Amino acid sequence: MTAQVNILTIPHRYRGPPNSGNGGYVCGVLARHIQEPTEVTLRAPAPLEAPLEAALRDDGSWELVDGPTVVAVARPAPVELSHLEEASLEEAREAEKNPVIKPKEHLLPMCFVCGPDRPAGDGLRIMAGPLRRRGRHGRVVQAASWTPSRNLSADDGLVAAEFVWAALDCPSGYAATYDPDRDGFDKSPVLLGRLAACISHRPHAGAGHTRVKDAS
Repeated sequence: MTAQVNILTIPHRYRGPPNSGNGGYVCGVLARHIQEPTEVTLRAPAPLEAPLEAALRDDGSWELVDGPTVVAVARPAPVELSHLEEASLEEAREAEKNPVIKPKEHLLPMCFVCGPDRPAGDGLRIMAGPLRRRGRHGRVVQAASWTPSRNLSADDGLVAAEFVWAALDCPSGYAATYDPDRDGFDKSPVLLGRLAACISHRPHAGAGHTRVKDAS
């Protein structure tokens, strides 16, 4: 039986580091091949503007490969949340006025998701900051707003799934490296290694949404 293989590319627009794809976006592109909750592990930087193979394996996983290099592996996996913090759109917009990483300190200012140097309508410009209130068990809760551009829409008019995956990337990284005792952000470089998601519905482009994560 002939293996199922699709050829895809990561456009330069969707970069995270200068020469490779944003991790969340790459996860989302590969996860499109699995119609259920998915976990994606990134194993190597995804090159930009180069043909990559997405190949179905015998165990039901999908691999994204660049020649001999496995870039990412996606497999069906359950996604369970024990608790989900919430914030209003107004709270999120107030929080992002004090982002945990200041624009002048940003290590990847042209990142598709969080880069402050990306113009509106080009990058997502999701820049999370701490809420004024604490969450469960006194944890710092970070939030950001996101108004997806209409050029992120799929054919059905909703935001394409890969951009929803992308929006989950950088804010989660900020929360994971935020030190509430220092009230600051660890400025050491941090890149996504693994992401799991279950997209129950996709948002409408042009409408404001919130992204919330505690620093646990």
